[in-house]
Amino acid sequence: MATAEATVVDTPSVSESMPEQALAEDQPVTLMSKVAQDGQPVTWYKDGKELQDGDDGCIISSDGVTSTLTLPSSEVADSSEYTTKSGDVESAAELLVSGKQHMSFSSNLFKTFHFLLSYNDLCC
Repeated sequence: MATAEATVVDTPSVSESMPEQALAEDQPVTLMSKVAQDGQPVTWYKDGKELQDGDDGCIISSDGVTSTLTLPSSEVADSSEYTTKSGDVESAAELLVSGKQHMSFSSNLFKTFHFLLSYNDLCC
């Protein structure tokens, strides 16, 4: 599981930016944002659009000073910039989800060979 963390303190500043995340499709990912005061509201955005719990399969929760956005099974479509805002303070991170590589094979496994043999080739 990939994680990212940002801390927002009382005065409008971010003490730690959320790092860029890169992972393979179908992997869970959790982004975290920390605020200075318990209960301070945090809003999550995906490419500038506000997210609500359940949007695009995400789970948004808060526990004290930590707000988390979890994607239980990431998809390539989840690749975006995710931003948290608390008051006038924001932090952003890029999430890059790579797709599965599909391989296909085309092969003629059975080949027919024709031989012209004479009796002398088989005997002696």
